[in-house]
Amino acid sequence: MMIKAIKDDKNQTITVTIPVTKEEYSKNRSKAEQKVIKKIKIPGFRNGSKLPKNVLDKYLSQAQVEHETINLIAETKFIDALKSAVEVTKYFFDKPVSIDYKKAEDENHGELIIVFDRTVDFDSIKLDNLKIKFEQREVTDAIVEEELKKLLQKYSTYEEVNAKSELNDTVNIDFKGYVGDEPFEGGEAEGFDLVLGSKQFIEGFEDQLVGKEAGWKGEVKVTFPKEYFAKTLAGKDAIFEVTINKVLKIKEIELTKENLMLIGGTEEDTVETAKTKFKERLVVTYKNEDKQNFFENLVREGVSKTELNFSNTLLEFKIKEVESTINKQLKQQNIKKVEYLQLLGINDDEYNERLREEAKEGLKADVIKEAVITSLGLEPVSKEEIEEKYNSITKETNLPIEQLKHFLPEQRVKEIVEIDKRLDATIQKYSK
Repeated sequence: MMIKAIKDDKNQTITVTIPVTKEEYSKNRSKAEQKVIKKIKIPGFRNGSKLPKNVLDKYLSQAQVEHETINLIAETKFIDALKSAVEVTKYFFDKPVSIDYKKAEDENHGELIIVFDRTVDFDSIKLDNLKIKFEQREVTDAIVEEELKKLLQKYSTYEEVNAKSELNDTVNIDFKGYVGDEPFEGGEAEGFDLVLGSKQFIEGFEDQLVGKEAGWKGEVKVTFPKEYFAKTLAGKDAIFEVTINKVLKIKEIELTKENLMLIGGTEEDTVETAKTKFKERLVVTYKNEDKQNFFENLVREGVSKTELNFSNTLLEFKIKEVESTINKQLKQQNIKKVEYLQLLGINDDEYNERLREEAKEGLKADVIKEAVITSLGLEPVSKEEIEEKYNSITKETNLPIEQLKHFLPEQRVKEIVEIDKRLDATIQKYSK
């Protein structure tokens, strides 16, 4: 019999079958038996002393002897197993997930069966037909004014008014939600500040509070989205009893020569020159965001068009990573897991299935991302490119280059350049 290695694409494993002669098995069985006997501790007998057969028969575990026999055979055959697996694929974990032994019907020989989990075979991932459109936003004067307004609002104060609420106002509210006649978990709060138009609440909720004054009490009727994270609420109609305690309006700041530093201006700037520089920085920001969005959308497109199976080793690793992230978030919010599951309306089994699916999607995204980056064949970042980036950042921030280098290490700038090159090359290669 020859050594056989079989690749299982569905389960992402490699099964190596190695013939074992009757003599090899018997020899290793004897060694295993002696190894197990030395570890047996029996009252009235010294360790290592020769034991009578009737005593051995009582205390010697044949299952343990068989286990040790298989391990000893595997030690002698392991290099052959690795060589055979490599002939099938180089993408596998060299630590076996299982080792077993199967006797032949005639009992003159047997088979050692070693199973390896596979890693990702990047050679099998085809990106030739992966193309999406790159959309570059235009930074108009209207957009500049809107972005300036948003920035200045961060430094603005709020004042309570006796007037009807409008979009972008903040309303302080008490609310309690019901599905049918039953209140639901997480659907109640008092003194909650809600910015109208922020889309913090589900669609339709905030719109129904526009045009209302402080002291208003009434019902807000909404429908939870079908894909809502809480299974018990998804697609359900709900009614909220709401009281508006206060209406707060932004006391807007006017941009003047005295407060240009709020938008990155200098003492030498006029309002117009500061706004021009702000627009230049905004163009760079939008461009970088659009490039990053292109890359992320490309990965999503690749995930949707690529069928990938993963071994249990990879999946379990990713599941632990996903679960660790969720646990950290829950800890930060002081939420227990049992409370989280109640909020989602699922049990432990359903939660574990969600983790598994999320891990699969995360792995697919990781693989496609790595495959895209590898396909670009980028050259390492040069010293000249790093210096060029320093000069570019100096112009954008108005910081002297010596001061910039003190706060921004060369390694970080190198990483920024790598990302820039990667995004530019990705757009060049994969845009329609």
